[in-house]
Amino acid sequence: MNKKKILIFGSSGFIGSNLINKISKKKYTIIKVNRNKFLSSNLKKRSNLFKKCDFVFHLANQNNEQAANSNPLKDYKNNINLTLKILETIKNLTSKPYLIYPSTVSLYKSSKLIRKENSKKSIISIYNTHKFFNEIYIKLYYKKYKINYIILRISNVYGFNKKNNRGLLQNLIFSNLKNKNVTLFNKGVQYRDYIYIDDVIDAFLKILINPQKGIFNLCSGKSYKFVEIIKIIRNILKEKYKTFSQSKIVFKNNNEDLFNRNFIGSPLLFKKKYSWKNKTNLRKGIIKVIDKIKV
Repeated sequence: MNKKKILIFGSSGFIGSNLINKISKKKYTIIKVNRNKFLSSNLKKRSNLFKKCDFVFHLANQNNEQAANSNPLKDYKNNINLTLKILETIKNLTSKPYLIYPSTVSLYKSSKLIRKENSKKSIISIYNTHKFFNEIYIKLYYKKYKINYIILRISNVYGFNKKNNRGLLQNLIFSNLKNKNVTLFNKGVQYRDYIYIDDVIDAFLKILINPQKGIFNLCSGKSYKFVEIIKIIRNILKEKYKTFSQSKIVFKNNNEDLFNRNFIGSPLLFKKKYSWKNKTNLRKGIIKVIDKIKV
């Protein structure tokens, strides 16, 4: 049995490195692709790299809202330009691989109602704009060149990473552990869906077994207010670790749409297509992160 060939852009990132650790080396040949080298190489070199490839994981996007807004041109190069070069490389291949692209649930219009794949969108940042246009490009290349794709609109991914720079949730955990003050905007009552990294990787592995084209929400299906998350963290510290957080919450007003979004989403379509289940609830995931921080 021949091994399937997988190209991974962003192999050193949080999601990419976790994916590589879980992929079976017996079943798959993994090629780590450097984004900058790929962007500077010619079409012939890129085509040779993609030859006889079964899957392409496009995980090299810049995923920071503030960074995208502060430097749109750099974000364009990292996100839009890379996507187009990947698509241009794939379109002329005889055997076309599946392109797996991680988009974002932040494309949806802010709401406290459940968001499904056909729900209304509202583009309110450079980051969202580039994710949205990447989706359009991918769908267009499918229509014109029959490029297979799976777009995953992923909610906030969390899990331990040594740099402690993976979004607000890990910051909340770390701050409560170290008794540092926490800043929340507008009373911290915005809803967010957090999905643990192992559940995301499990979803990717399901795709490798039986890929099915489409756009899917990939989220836990359970959203929490930021103030609720802090209560969960503090209860865990108190009950499991016998620690009482001295961290104070500082509330600030901010009228920007970016800081007032709500998301409550449904992963039901992906669950049905891939027989996938979110196994790690928020409490369990937070405990896993704290255990690794404490080691």
